[in-house]
Amino acid sequence: GYGGSFLYDNGAGGSSSVRFRPDLPASGSYAVYAWWYAHSSRATNVPIDINHAGGTATVTMNQQINGGQWYLLGTYSFTAAR
Repeated sequence: GYGGSFLYDNGAGGSSSVRFRPDLPASGSYAVYAWWYAHSSRATNVPIDINHAGGTATVTMNQQINGGQWYLLGTYSFTAAR
């Protein structure tokens, strides 16, 4: 993880989820990144839903590769928190 903490579902078989709600100071386009540790025991089909101003985009990630770095999921428009 980043900052010394991370979440792990301990092999729950896809029944776990986490929600991150950023406190955005202004409406606009923001790059969305994810970070994971790659390992052969990780899932190859992790769905990441990005709820943005235009709807929901789902990006499916293979967490057996590209780990140990910030990975760009895309750039999306968001409305500032009020």
